[in-house]
Amino acid sequence: MIPLLGIVITLSMTLINVFLILRPEDPSAVINLSEQQKKRLGPEKLEEMRIFMGRAMQWLNLVTAAMLAYLQYGSINTALGYQNGLGWGIIIFVLLELGIAGVMTKKSLDYTFYRPPVS
Repeated sequence: MIPLLGIVITLSMTLINVFLILRPEDPSAVINLSEQQKKRLGPEKLEEMRIFMGRAMQWLNLVTAAMLAYLQYGSINTALGYQNGLGWGIIIFVLLELGIAGVMTKKSLDYTFYRPPVS
């Protein structure tokens, strides 16, 4: 069951990333900001934000797929009696997921409250 879950999650996250974030021509269509904030950012910053978020989503996808593979490996080894529990590896994956999400949140807030330089 875990391999099927890993495949479904990885595939769905990849499809969402490609078709909803990376493929649209208009970066403002995929960014959830008010029109006023989008106007203040301008098309260059919106594109930069879309690229960053797309790459961060790819990293989340990779870490999630690796975590599910680790869970499968650990559960099989635990069932066979080769190890006791899942060990510290799962904590590392959770911390990676939280770290990536934290960086995405900080960068998103930086873009949201961006003030263009006054010339």
